[in-house]
Amino acid sequence: MEHLAVAPAQRAGRVEWIDAARGIGIVLVVVGHVEGGLVDAGIQAASSWAWPSYVIYCFHMPLFFWLAGLNVPHSLARGTRAFLPGKLWTIAYPYALWSVIQGMVLVAASSVTNGQAHAGDLLAIGWRPMGQFWFLYVLMAYQVVALLLRNRPGLLAGLAVVAFVGGALLPQGGLGERLSHNLVFFAAGVLLSARMLSVRALVPAVTPIRDRNLPAWILGGAAGLGLAAALSGPRDGMNFDAPLALPAAVCGIVLAVALAQSLRGPALRLAVTLGRMSMTIYVMHVLAAAGTRIVLLKLHVAPSPVLFLFACTLAGVGGPMIVHVVLARADRLGVFGLGPRRARVTQDAEAQPA
Repeated sequence: MEHLAVAPAQRAGRVEWIDAARGIGIVLVVVGHVEGGLVDAGIQAASSWAWPSYVIYCFHMPLFFWLAGLNVPHSLARGTRAFLPGKLWTIAYPYALWSVIQGMVLVAASSVTNGQAHAGDLLAIGWRPMGQFWFLYVLMAYQVVALLLRNRPGLLAGLAVVAFVGGALLPQGGLGERLSHNLVFFAAGVLLSARMLSVRALVPAVTPIRDRNLPAWILGGAAGLGLAAALSGPRDGMNFDAPLALPAAVCGIVLAVALAQSLRGPALRLAVTLGRMSMTIYVMHVLAAAGTRIVLLKLHVAPSPVLFLFACTLAGVGGPMIVHVVLARADRLGVFGLGPRRARVTQDAEAQPA
């Protein structure tokens, strides 16, 4: 695997457009989960959200897997002996900790939530991820694959293609399908890392797409996403993890990256901040958003889909951000698996999902 060139901007911390892309992606994650909660609660009809839901879901998690793959060669360059312990800390530990925290809360509040969580679910997280935590489970598996195939890029690419095609034969929505479907995006990030994060790409604007070409990339990505989504779903027998959803996923990734690289000023700072807090938002947003929905209903607020979507999304993003700031100031992010073990200026970002 080609060694990742490390430029001064990269050594100093993080690549801004990657954080900004994560920021865009994490907002889509929260919106998608909030909408699903509103449908399950009977506040919004599933049919009214079928199209935007498909558009969001066909690419927002592939985006995170691709972004995670970009950082793998750099992490491997630090030494293979440090690689796996680092991933266990930044991925496996928050997976286990927050699965238990969220699971315990959902079990205790099962009488007022949409789903029925059971104590047995907590005992099964080693082979059956709970809720949104499947992402961290799958990502940890991919990190092990990347370590084993670190010097065999061709084999990694071949495995990803075979897994992607074979995933169509697996039960829809299961862990096996998710493991098979998303490896191609993670592998693409690993294999494109040197090109996307080259020295030339990092100066002066930290972007591998020339500024004058950004409008074309944005329009092309948006048009491609719309057309590909129209051709592949939503319809009976089709889901966002199906092989036919690949063009829509690729176009969505292109759109998100181009948008991230086009941001300037306050919009860029906000997106970057969201990206750097994306792990915190990811592990906490379900509890924050669901709690807000329950409180609004208990207060007898009129169940307007628009109002609930806005309020729960705001809580799902803003609540975890406040917690992140509090924990950062207390130097306790690492205790909860949301940052390094000890405070420092930079941190390992591969697991950020978001």
